[in-house]
Amino acid sequence: MQEILEYILKNYSSASKIIEVGVGNYTEVLTKLKEKIDGEVTGVDIKDLKGIDRDDIFNPELEIYRGAELIYALRPEPELYPALKRIASSVKADLIIRPFSGDCCFDIEGLKLVNYGREFFYIMKG
Repeated sequence: MQEILEYILKNYSSASKIIEVGVGNYTEVLTKLKEKIDGEVTGVDIKDLKGIDRDDIFNPELEIYRGAELIYALRPEPELYPALKRIASSVKADLIIRPFSGDCCFDIEGLKLVNYGREFFYIMKG
């Protein structure tokens, strides 16, 4: 995940708000972004996790996402992609989805596949 961290830092270092969706137990990227970006960097998850906002992306509280310049998700299940796209479109944020390696290279409507270093992810511009 080092490359996706580098990509976000390179392209969104001056963002006023960045949100990771579906944080779960892997907080490395979120933690490093909080250390390196002056803007608001936060995470959301459907589960109650310490220091993470709780939200159900299928019935989202859009106020959480308003003002975000970037929304990203690391290894979400493919059935979450449409909800992620809806949220990002609603608040006019860019969206990055880093799928599981087995979910790579499928055509996802509205998202562009990007190869960056040894990583790949999908991006949608808000």
